[in-house]
Amino acid sequence: MENKIKIIKRGEKEYPEQLCRLKNPPKELYCKGDLNILKSFSLAIVGARKCTDESFEYSKRLSYDLAKNDITIISGMALGIDTSAHEGALEAAGKTIAVLGCGFNYIYPKSNRELYEKILQNGGLIISEYDEKMPPLRPNFVQRNRIVAALSSGVIVVEAGEKSGSIITAQNMKELNRKVFAVPGSVFDKNFKGNNMLLKNGAILILDYKDVLKEFENITIKEVEEKEEIQIPEEYFKIYNCIKSTPQDANQISRKLNMPIAFINSELTTMEIERIYKRIARKIILV
Repeated sequence: MENKIKIIKRGEKEYPEQLCRLKNPPKELYCKGDLNILKSFSLAIVGARKCTDESFEYSKRLSYDLAKNDITIISGMALGIDTSAHEGALEAAGKTIAVLGCGFNYIYPKSNRELYEKILQNGGLIISEYDEKMPPLRPNFVQRNRIVAALSSGVIVVEAGEKSGSIITAQNMKELNRKVFAVPGSVFDKNFKGNNMLLKNGAILILDYKDVLKEFENITIKEVEEKEEIQIPEEYFKIYNCIKSTPQDANQISRKLNMPIAFINSELTTMEIERIYKRIARKIILV
């Protein structure tokens, strides 16, 4: 789907007022998609690129539930938590905004080209403060985080180390007097050291979307129905139950069920044909 780039300069009517509260607001924004989304109530979901499978699925479900409550989801279209946040909103037929750290001549990471197109095809918005020729340089992503923060009424940190872009985004939120939410993690898990540090310093602990929405006035929380369970043929119950909560590869399933790897691979192939699961990397998740 082809979308022309629209340039919004600071001072123009369409320029988001929220960005003017930054110490260094972008002089202009390069945009593709529906600019009206900038006027909607938005929350940011951020976290590690190399996140755990559990955090990826949690973030995706959280985004889905929030989008079902008419919340626009903002993230940075990076791998990991960013990707899951955008995908969750899209699955809910909701709106999402991706803030890039490069120009539109680059889709970064390249593996998110399909996600990039889906956001535009489904009425979302992609923005950048950089002209289309700007490559994805490391300092750009640090700068990108302040825009994610400024456009959001709150930020949810799903999984983050002590020193990460997600923590920078949370710091930006505090400077803007916005709400910071964090998902708790084990004190022994370095991937959640940033989350636990935020909670220690006053971030709001959340377990689900209701914990987030109850912190905002004038928002009526809608109950979100559980996703419809797929029908699983009896012969696949053991494998289904094995991978239902935690994505695993064939070798892990073989060891856990004490079944030959050849048999597991055969069953998984049949399940794939019947669209009971799909592979992501070498992991297996239910369709």
